Order: sequence, then structure tokens, then C-alpha cells
Amino acid sequence: MEDQASVPGDEVRKENSNGYLVDFLDLPHCTTLQVDQVEHVQLVHALYRPGERCVKCKGVLKEILKKNPEEPFGDIPRGNNPVVVVLTRARQFCIRCRKFQGYVIPWYHKTRRMTDRLIRYIWARAATQATFEEIAFDTCLDANTVESVFMDHFRGIDEKRTKNLPRVLGIDEVHFSHRYHTILVDGDTGKTVDLLDGLTDDLIKDRLNEASNRETVEYLVQDFSLQFRRAATKPPSRGREKNGKESSPSPDAKQTERGPLISLLFPDPAESDTQDSAEKKMSIQRSREVLKALLPNAKVVGDHYHFKKAIEDGFNNMRVHVRNTLFDLYYDKIKEEYTEFRKTLQGAENVEAEVKAAATKLVKIRRNELNRKKHILFKHLKDPIVVESEWLKKIFADHPILKRGWEAKNQGLNIFPVKPPLGKTKKAREAARIERAALLMTEQEASKKLDEWVASVVKDEELKEYFKTPLNMIANWREEIIRIGTTGYSNARAESKNRYLRRLMAISRGLGFEKLRARLLWADERHRANRWPSFCYDQEEDKMDMKRFVELARAHIAKTRASERP
Repeated sequence: MEDQASVPGDEVRKENSNGYLVDFLDLPHCTTLQVDQVEHVQLVHALYRPGERCVKCKGVLKEILKKNPEEPFGDIPRGNNPVVVVLTRARQFCIRCRKFQGYVIPWYHKTRRMTDRLIRYIWARAATQATFEEIAFDTCLDANTVESVFMDHFRGIDEKRTKNLPRVLGIDEVHFSHRYHTILVDGDTGKTVDLLDGLTDDLIKDRLNEASNRETVEYLVQDFSLQFRRAATKPPSRGREKNGKESSPSPDAKQTERGPLISLLFPDPAESDTQDSAEKKMSIQRSREVLKALLPNAKVVGDHYHFKKAIEDGFNNMRVHVRNTLFDLYYDKIKEEYTEFRKTLQGAENVEAEVKAAATKLVKIRRNELNRKKHILFKHLKDPIVVESEWLKKIFADHPILKRGWEAKNQGLNIFPVKPPLGKTKKAREAARIERAALLMTEQEASKKLDEWVASVVKDEELKEYFKTPLNMIANWREEIIRIGTTGYSNARAESKNRYLRRLMAISRGLGFEKLRARLLWADERHRANRWPSFCYDQEEDKMDMKRFVELARAHIAKTRASERP
């Protein structure tokens, strides 16, 4: 067989300068006899001797030449190589008791042919975005075995999980498997509280009623926008299939029936077109009363992202309108340059064709500019670079409405300041928390800035038409929007779960709700966001390299060993 190599036991087992026994497997009372590299799999032959003295009488144990049958099992992979261990148990006879020594291997799993550390390895890999197939491929196990190991462990943990709610509760809808689900997230830590199999009033009420600390919830963070609320979770549109037949609704469509609580938590964009202002406000008030009964002390906080998205989309609609009306603008400008004498000399038809050709040429150039350089318009520029500033001046000179919309867009985005990132080190996180706390506004300050922006937009009839959505949002959700600035909370942590679920669905080729929920909740429990171990970030260094890591790691190992000594 190709790619085979053998390492005898004498070379596998060595002693380092500290006197610690170094073995290929590094398992108690287990001696590695030989390691064979069989293509990509490492086949390890090992011998297990439990001890030299009898457990009962402390007599001397004699090893019998006849040994138990070999037992192959799996161990954690080494690098990219799966490890298969062939273990031979030595039969030991007590000279004093005149009995064979019975023993149980402590690091061997009771019911599965694998080591306990391989079980823990599967749990750790399941917290990442690795699929069950990938984990099985790296360990030479069956995918169903890997899935069973993980799900058995998670079910035991899930039964002990508390149903209590966090102080800051984020709620959002997620769409996968052709239906909507409800996700609850801790607004402080970003960990998933629960994932519900559906989106109905009864389902949400039952989950909230399961919590014994509903009175301790202080803030409920949600997205309040209308047509923009599905920006991150767009469901497949109902249209016509390839054969021309209209696609049938999902069998779980009844789970999207709307009640007072759903109307508050996830407003329907269709309702904004059918209800007038008075009816909508009355519906929102009824929904707030329902929520007040479930979470008596909770205050609803709007999502900063959806508010900014509504403002930016309003400005984008203005840009698209300007781009689509370029021909009329340039046609009128060019035609004004033609005198009556020139029109008579060239003829009306020739002038008309010449003006259209010139206008079409200019429109093509400007339209390409507005498409290719639109990112400059959407930049929140305090000090734009020279090239971008010159282009903006040229665009604003030709389109004054675009300048007014750009200024209104920037003023709207400035209502609530952008929070600085938390950073990685302890010092950086503490500085970021202090800076974030300094950015918080009082209710009067937030209300004043909001009113100033509304007044500047409303007085301009053209701007008012384009920014209709954020204006209506402020009219219906004024208190919730003000709390964005006074609390600093947003629904970003709940929205970020959409990406994880969608990616896991894509790489897993589809998972059921139970397994997706388990992977999501378990990943939050074992989430690792840092490149280096956590003790490295307790230092004040902003930059961590390998040399510094080795110094910190040696100090950490010495401290750990010192604490373990009696």
C-alpha cells in the first residue's frame, strides 16, 4: 500500500527535560507500540497496563502472556490525519489474591468505540461552521454517529437550560426551510436565548410565559420598519414556476397568521398601504397593550439599522429618479442654446435630431457616473478627499435636489452617533465602553435632533415625498426611535443570526429545525471570536504575535501546573 510508514515504539516514547512522559497517544497507562501511516489514516498499535499493584490487596500483579482480543477505536485526529487505535489489554494476575485483575479504562467511552476526548472534539467542532459530514471525514466516523454524539449531548444540556429572559431582549424573524421562525437574543451578550419553530402569537406568548422573570426584562429591541423589515431575511417570492403554473403557498403558511403581538413585533408592509394613519395608530396601541401584559416593565427600542436604512433608501430613490429624468433635463438645456435663426437655417427636424443625439450622449455619460460612483454619494463624509469632493460639486451644481437630499441624508444619519467597536484587549474594551456611554443622549436631546431633521425635510416638498417612509416611521414609532439614542441598543445581534443560519443551511445541504436550533444554541455557548487564547487578551497589548504568545503561554502553563500541585 502506498504512503505507509512505521515508527517503532522506542522512537514514539521519549522523556523530555522536565521528566514528563511523551507518548504518541499521551493516554494514562497506555503505551504506544507502533504507528503506521496508511495513506491519510494513522494506525496506532498500543498496549494498556492498568498498574503494577492490585487494587484490593496491593499485591504484585503478574502479566499473563495470553492477552485479550484487540479492540479498534477512534481517537482525536493529528493534523489532517484521522487516528485509529488498535488497543491490546494486558491480562494481569494478582499473586496474593490469586485472581485476575478487573479494570475499566477511564478515558474510554462507556457505550461508543472512541475515547472521551474524541467525544469532546466532536462537540467543539460542532460549535464551528463545520458540517457533520466534515467532522466524520476528519475522524473516520459515520456522519450519523457524529450527529448522534452531538445531539445526545445537546439534548441533555437543553433540558437543563433556563427559560428565563435576559435584561435586554432582542427579537427578530428568520427565514429558512421555506418558512418563518422567531429568534430571541440577549441584547447584552449577543447569545441566542431561543429559536422558535414558527411565527405566531400563541407561540411567542407561550415562550414568554415560560420565563419566571418576565418582570426583569427592561428593554425589548425589535425592528419596526415597514417595507424594509425583511432587508436581511427576504423570503422567496410567490410567482410562476418554470412550467407557467402559479406556485402554491407553503403548507406552513398558516403559521404566519398575524395577531396583535405579531403586528407590533413584525409590522406588515401590506398593512401600511391599506390602513390610514388613525387606524394604524390604534392597532399599534392595542399591540402595545398586549406586549405590556407579557413584559410589564419592558420598553420597546427601535432598531438603528432599519431607521438608517429607511433614510438611505429614500435618498437612493431620489438618485434613481434623477438618473431616469436626465434626458429631459439635458434636452431642455441643449435646446435653449439654439437660436431661432439657427432653427430656421437648419430646419426643425434637423435641430430636433441633433438635440436628441447630444442629450443622449450626455445622459449616457452622467448615468454611468451616477451608477459607478454612487458609493461616494452614500459615504458619510466629514472631510471628503479632493477627487470625491470635486465630483460631488459637479453633480450638485447640475442637480440641486440631489444636494439637498444628500444633506438631509447625512443629517438624518447624524441623529444617532455611530458606536465605536469594542476592541479585543481588556484595555480597549474598557475604553470603548466609556466612549459608548459618553455618546448616549438624554430624551430631550434625542427628541430635539429628531424634530430638527423632520422640520428640515418637511419644509421641502420634494424631499418630503422621497423621505416619506422614515417620516411615517417617526410618526408611528417616535418613542421607540428616541430610545435608540438614550439606550444605545440595537437589533444587530439578532439580525446577525440570519447569516449564520443561512450559511449553515447552505454548507449542510439542508438541516431540520431541531438540528439547526441545536447548532445555533451550542455555537453561542462555545463561541470563539479571538485568534489567540483568552488569557492573551487580558494583557494591555493591542497587537499579539507568536513571540509574545509563547511568552504568555509558558507563564500560563507554569501557573496552571503550580496550582495543580498539592
